[in-house]
Amino acid sequence: MTLKSKILIVDDNKHLCSNMKDILEFKGYSVSCVYAGLEAVKAVKEDAFTVVLMDIKMPGMNGIDTLKTLKQIAPELIVIFITALTDDTLYEEGIKSGACEIITKPFDIDKFLGRLEEVIEKKSQ
Repeated sequence: MTLKSKILIVDDNKHLCSNMKDILEFKGYSVSCVYAGLEAVKAVKEDAFTVVLMDIKMPGMNGIDTLKTLKQIAPELIVIFITALTDDTLYEEGIKSGACEIITKPFDIDKFLGRLEEVIEKKSQ
């Protein structure tokens, strides 16, 4: 199996990161996990990722601020927020700041994987 796109998961919930990493690696993706916004900034400076899956609410640098910084480093980066928050203001700010999509937790993993493939394919065209 050839490796698909490189994905960075950014979430302070280490259990969620581990589970998502296992699922995505099973599907052939190369996956790294970090647990805070500043760690994500460092990771993106050091490696080329296709997609960042990120929570909005994290200690320290939140997802919106992290997104803005990541887009300065790698404007082409696909960022998808995965969050339990249902705040329309945060959604709007996330999309305005460059997030491709916002998916609310809990989510259907099969639908999520299908949508992830669509987003990556669209970018590669």
